[in-house]
Amino acid sequence: MAMSDADPRLIGLSTLLQLEKEARHAEDEPALGFVLVNETRHLLDYHQAVWWRAGEGGRIRVEAISGLATVERDAPYVRWLERLLGEVRQQGREPLAVALDALPEPLREGWREWVPSHGLICPLQGPNGEPLGGLWLTRKAAWSEAELGLLGLLLDGYGHAWWALRPRSRGWLAGLAGLARRRRGRVLLLLFFALLGLLPIRQSALAPAEVVPRDPLVVAAPYEGVIKGFQVEPNQLVAEGDPLFVLDDTVLRNRLEIARKELAVAEAEYLKASRKAFQDVRTKGEVALLEARREQRRAEVRYTAELLERIRVTAPRAGVAVFNDVNDWIGRPVSVGEKVLTLADPTDSDVEIQLPVADAVSVQPGAEVLLFLDTDPTRPLRAELTRTAYEAQATPAGILAFRLKARFVDAGNRPRIGLQGSARIYGEQTTLFYHVMRRPIAVLRQWLGL
Repeated sequence: MAMSDADPRLIGLSTLLQLEKEARHAEDEPALGFVLVNETRHLLDYHQAVWWRAGEGGRIRVEAISGLATVERDAPYVRWLERLLGEVRQQGREPLAVALDALPEPLREGWREWVPSHGLICPLQGPNGEPLGGLWLTRKAAWSEAELGLLGLLLDGYGHAWWALRPRSRGWLAGLAGLARRRRGRVLLLLFFALLGLLPIRQSALAPAEVVPRDPLVVAAPYEGVIKGFQVEPNQLVAEGDPLFVLDDTVLRNRLEIARKELAVAEAEYLKASRKAFQDVRTKGEVALLEARREQRRAEVRYTAELLERIRVTAPRAGVAVFNDVNDWIGRPVSVGEKVLTLADPTDSDVEIQLPVADAVSVQPGAEVLLFLDTDPTRPLRAELTRTAYEAQATPAGILAFRLKARFVDAGNRPRIGLQGSARIYGEQTTLFYHVMRRPIAVLRQWLGL
């Protein structure tokens, strides 16, 4: 065999090996597609190469075209080519030459416009025989047997490289994917999910919660005035009779001094009139009026003195003084009966839950509640619902919510007042389908106006 006869075959074999190497080293499918439509030209000449993918249900999708950076999906050529490849199928691994006479009449017009003379379908399959897609090659000259032989070897390497780049589903997901590809399997999956949707479960909702005192005692301002100072700190434990806060006494002391002077004037006028009445009978009518005025002044003195004695507010019972900050109150004017702080029993607490209207489920007193504190979310505390509000109110966060109260089941394991977390409230029995689709159904009903 002469050297001149061996060189073309050696060159073709070397090119074949190089293309297989580039295909196997491609990092992703776009990189592989570039090799398929552009680098294959080094092995055999063609006018244009198209890489296409075989999808579910026999659908064809063009992924790359030689000489083009992107594929315009709505281009007439691309749409015609996808119809052509969907019409002409090649079984097996060998390339198939396509002639104009073998095409249906609707496809011949596009052939005359876009195909030079000869077309070649090159199927690509994985090692397991799974059809992945293929290449579409066109040129003016016919394909020789030697070219088709080399191309067949190259397509085998291309198919393996493409198969290796495809995402793999593992375990039961792979089984479900395989089952869904069969008609009977789809029916079985539909029946399985329908039965799964009928699985009975308990309704539940998650809502913000806070530990609050069960029976707090409100300590209010005894009269209108300004808070002068506090004798306790927030969350301080106090005993019955301990001082809590002091009101400013400047106004009361001035009022008491004025009331005493007015009383002295009223007593002097009454004494003068009563002495004069012994001599002038006509002044006896003024005595009764001046006596009433004197008693009025005395009552004003007594009332002001009582208020002055109440400037120091003491604890009516033992408990924890619950309020935010001392500086929020000092120098602040308060009205009669305005709440300043609360006294709570630290060993007697409940759970207050703000259940948003959007997450509300049907619950009744006695329902089970699990409290997950932010300080210890791994150990939930069990509670029992005791009260539900019928009317939703806006929370400090601006969310419309129902206010619920729950009592701890374990009386000896009550957390500190003021701790916050999340509470899960359990409602009535329902199905898994309703539990999952409850909110979408509610949104759909509001959107449709039903």
